[in-house]
Parts: sequence; structure tokens; C-alpha cells
Amino acid sequence: MSSRQLPGGDDTVRRIKDRLDVVEVIGSYIELTKRGTRFVALCPFHAESAPSFSVNQVEQFFHCFGCKKSGDIFDFVKSIEGISFAEALQILADRAGVPIERSRGTQTASSRSNKTRLYQVLEAACRIFEKNLQLEECAGARKYLEKRGLDGGSFRLGFAKEKWTSLLDEMTDQGYSRRELLLAGLVRKADSGRHYDLYRNRLTIPIFDMQGRVVGFGGRVLDDSEPKYINSPETEVFRKNRLLYGLNLARKAISVKRSAVIVEGYTDVMMMHQCGIDAAVATLGTALTNDHSLLLKRMADRVFLVFDGDSAGKAAALRGLEVLLSHDLDLSVVPLEGGMDPCDFFRHHTASDFRQLVMERSRDFFDYTVEELSRRFDLASPGGRSRIARELLRLTGKIGDPIKRDLVLRRIADTLDIREELLRKEYRADREQETGSARRRSRERSPVDRRQGSRDLGLDAENDLILGLLRSPELIAEFRDRLDRIELVSPEGRVILDLLIKCKKAESIEIRELVTDLSSEESARQRLISLTAEERRAEPRALVEEAVAFLALQREEKEYLRIRRERSGLLQEENSKEADEYLAELNRRLKERDRLKRRGFFEEEAS
Repeated sequence: MSSRQLPGGDDTVRRIKDRLDVVEVIGSYIELTKRGTRFVALCPFHAESAPSFSVNQVEQFFHCFGCKKSGDIFDFVKSIEGISFAEALQILADRAGVPIERSRGTQTASSRSNKTRLYQVLEAACRIFEKNLQLEECAGARKYLEKRGLDGGSFRLGFAKEKWTSLLDEMTDQGYSRRELLLAGLVRKADSGRHYDLYRNRLTIPIFDMQGRVVGFGGRVLDDSEPKYINSPETEVFRKNRLLYGLNLARKAISVKRSAVIVEGYTDVMMMHQCGIDAAVATLGTALTNDHSLLLKRMADRVFLVFDGDSAGKAAALRGLEVLLSHDLDLSVVPLEGGMDPCDFFRHHTASDFRQLVMERSRDFFDYTVEELSRRFDLASPGGRSRIARELLRLTGKIGDPIKRDLVLRRIADTLDIREELLRKEYRADREQETGSARRRSRERSPVDRRQGSRDLGLDAENDLILGLLRSPELIAEFRDRLDRIELVSPEGRVILDLLIKCKKAESIEIRELVTDLSSEESARQRLISLTAEERRAEPRALVEEAVAFLALQREEKEYLRIRRERSGLLQEENSKEADEYLAELNRRLKERDRLKRRGFFEEEAS
């Protein structure tokens, strides 16, 4: 089943598209600027300095001329949120007010139903906690927030009562089962079989996914008791290694600014947003993971790490650097002195003070790493410099951008007074050791097809043909007989062409309808969207005529090779009429090949 074939079918997709505008949907994630008949932006899926991301409001799709990513509103939400098509469908259906009809009894539908119920359970718990915070008996929690300078705002803070079954009792009264509360991570079951609340006498901090749905909670004590924080256990909707606290609120600012601020704690995020630093997020009590980095990479080019000034915070910064470097994010560390955390900083400083701190005190990953390593190893001694150099070489190996890597290698040599030639030799040796198996696999691959140039030209001709027919659909009827006889290079090209040939009203082709019709042919759908985004000014008839001629001739070339390969044995026969006919046919096709070579269509055949 295609990732876009779900209960509800194409009709549901069409109804959602009829109600939602691609500019409105994409514009809620990134900043779009109107330019002529299109909207443009810096692409949220790759780093760039000039806008190459284009949104076509007429045809309702997007296309990036840089990274070639393209699609409709479903593709965009899937990619920007890092979710499945089913989840994107649900998000956009909710936004459009379109109910999704699902077939009963399927495992997939059951799984989605379970998730939906979990979201309902967690939302109900959040409302109970919010209500609790306003009660007289929870005045201590409100005083705690006031003392910390936190107003909670859009973070929906609440409080869990001290009673062992307070939440359990209230939610079962509302019709939620104990099993549902267990699956949501809100209650636990003792060995005795008794159920009890996970959160008791704690400030509750809802954790949201990218769509703003409650997926779990953090619970913080109001005194010095331990543990200071407890988090929801892993559930079907709560995966802490894939979530960043505050990202639901920060994602638009991050996409617009192309930079993110990562801090350690919930209250740090709250305070920073409260003070105007709206691109702040935090991990959920874990180290930064590859999933976190990939999530940020889709929205940002640069990351500022603002960890506590104590030793644990510095260690966390070093661990974070390594993960983020591997995804080619530009990194800076913003130091907070005296063991201060960001929440404490903003109790006495403003957003302007923080920006000033970033400008004056932030250090890129290299300077920060050298400074921290020099605290452990003696820069004045050869052994210390060697240890520092090898650690920096290891980190440099994480960098994917070769230019950035080259600049870092120069900095290591200059900073540590090591001959650059020697340093690069050591770096190459380290990389070869790590990638030895990959190199062996690479050597075992078959040689590149020497006829690839011909295939590339064939793909170009395919694109010209489809583009010309899309721009002047009346040409489909005129060229129909010749279109049936040509042979295309790619299967997705054939799928698109067959769909165009079958169009009953070729003079009024709707691109968005074609895109929907190709919902089960993902590669063909992406190819069509990409072609429609082309802005070439060539006359459609010329595109079609030249492409059809070329593809027909390419078929002749293929037939010549087939005949020569399969019938060459005839030449060994004497006085054979069949051999004479074969030679005549081969000669005719050979002349055709020579004409093609003179036009530059084909490479010389491998001997």
C-alpha cells in the first residue's frame, strides 16, 4: 500500500485540498514573500543564503530549486514535522474540518484510534492539572512560580495534588479507564495490584508535540526533595529522544531566523520565551540525539548552546557539540558564569542583555572545545597538545562539509603550532581506518555504465516532452500516434505520459488533479510536481517535436544493438539470404546511428 493510500481515499485528500491553501499552510511554518505570481522563501529543508524555495498558489504545490524537494501540502507537513502521511493527513484534516472515514478492524486504523484516545486522555489530565493550580490548596505552587518569575503563559502549567489517587479518581469519574491511564503514563500499578498517580505534589509541565498536542508531562517538586524532576515514561505518543520541549512554540521563529537556542531545562525555555527569546528549546532530561539534530536541521542552520555554567552543563555542551556537528549545523556555545542557569540569568537581565552576551561572549565549537580541553591537558607540553589535537581531529571527522572541514584543520594546526602537512596526514589515516570497510565495498561495485550519458539525454527529452504537453495539452491529440510508439527511459515518465494520453479533456488539464491521480505512484507524482515548477521559456511545440524525434531515434539505437547482438551469428553462414537481409537492416540502422552521433545524442559504443 502506498504511503498516501489510506482509509478515506483520494476523496478525503481532495476535500482537504479544496479547503486549505498551500500558501496559508506553508506560511504558518515559514515566512513567505510574494514575487510575481509565486511566493518564495529560504528553503526549510537545506541551508541556503538566497531563496530557492517556491510556492505555486495556482497549482497548489511547492518546489525547491536547490535541494529539489517538492510536493503538496501533505508532503510539506510530513517533511517539516518529521511525521508519516497518516499523521499529516490527520493534522490537515483537523485544520480543514474534514472528517476522516476509516475502515473498521484494520490494524492501522486501530493504532491510529489508540493514539487519538491517548491524546484525549493526556489533554483531559492537563486540564485537571491546570484547574488544580488555581485552587486555594495549591497556593504554594503559585507562590513558587511567582518567586521564580514565571507566569506559565502558553505552557499550560498545572499542579498534581498530594493525594495518591487524586488524578486517578477524577479521570475515572470522567469515564477514562485505568488501562488508558496506564498507557498514557499517568498512573502506575503496584505489585499489590493497586493503581496510584505518577505525579503527586508536583508542578506539572505539559510536553507538547509539534502539533501542540499534549504527549506527556514533566513533574517538578517545589522543595529540595529528590528526585527533582520526573518525566512521563515512554508511550506510543511520547518518545523523549525525538521531542524538544518548546518546539511547538519555537518552530516558526527558528524557521524564520534559521537559528535555534538549546537550553537544559523546562523553566529555562519558559523564561526565555517569556522574555522574548522565542527560538529556545530544551531536551527532555536526555543528551542531544541524532533525531534531535535532524529535527533542528530541517529548520535551522545555526544552533546556540546555552547550558548551565557548572561542570555538568559544560560536559553536556561538549556532548551536544559532537552530535550537532555530524549534521553540519554551525555551532556556538554561550557561557553563563558562576553556575548560573538561563532562568536565573533572565530574572536579572533582559533579552537585549542576552543578545549582547551572545555577540560578545559566544564561542564557536572550535574555540569552546580548545578552551575546555586545555583545562584537562597542558597546552604547554607536547603530550597535552597531542591529546588535544587528536580529540579535535576526531570531532573534525564528524563534519560533512569539506570546506568547513578544511578550515578547521587549518585552525588546529595554527592554534596548536603543529605542521599542517603532518596534521592532515594523521587525519587521513584516522579516516581511512574508520572507513576501510566502506572503501572495500566501494571498490567491489560494478563500473559506471558507459552509456549513462545517453540515459541522461533520454531523461532530458522525457522532461521536455511532458513539460510541453502540460503547457499545451492540445498537442496530446496531435502527437497521440507517435506518443504510443516512443520508448521512455524511466518508468515514472511512462506513468505520467500514459496518464496524459488518457486525458479525455486534454485542452483543460488540471495539474492538481493529475497530482492527486498519481497518489499511489510517489516517484511519478514528485517528478510531475518538479516539472511543473520549471520556468523554461521554450515554445511547447518545439519541446514536444524535438523530444518525440529524439526518443524515437533512441529507440532505433536500442533496436540496432539488439539485432546486432542476437543475430550476429548469421554472418558465419555462407550464401545465406537471411544473412544478406540482416546486413542490409544493420547497415540502415548503422547509418541512423551515425546521424545521431553527429547530433551528439549518443556516446561511442564500448568496444
